[in-house]
Amino acid sequence: METIKVLLQNGTQYEIDQDGCFLRYNEHKWKHPHDSWKCCGVSERLAFNNMNNYTLQHFIALIRAGKIVTFKNGAAKFYLRDIDHGTHRLQGNGIAHVTLS
Repeated sequence: METIKVLLQNGTQYEIDQDGCFLRYNEHKWKHPHDSWKCCGVSERLAFNNMNNYTLQHFIALIRAGKIVTFKNGAAKFYLRDIDHGTHRLQGNGIAHVTLS
């Protein structure tokens, strides 16, 4: 099964499975996937403070197409969205680099 490896601009690292379960947070690894903490997709920052929201499956398709990039000035264009114990959140630090492995 492929996993998504995400590096945020502040240096935080995540490893996420294709079901959205977080497998790794920085140095912390779990033997079993976190069912209470899931990635539900990404949001893309657009002009005039607008956002496009993408599901996890669309996020994986964007990774495969090489479309998860930063702006020319290095600012984040995409941000992780997750659900932690029922609370929907948008990560404050943008995605610097992402790979599928």
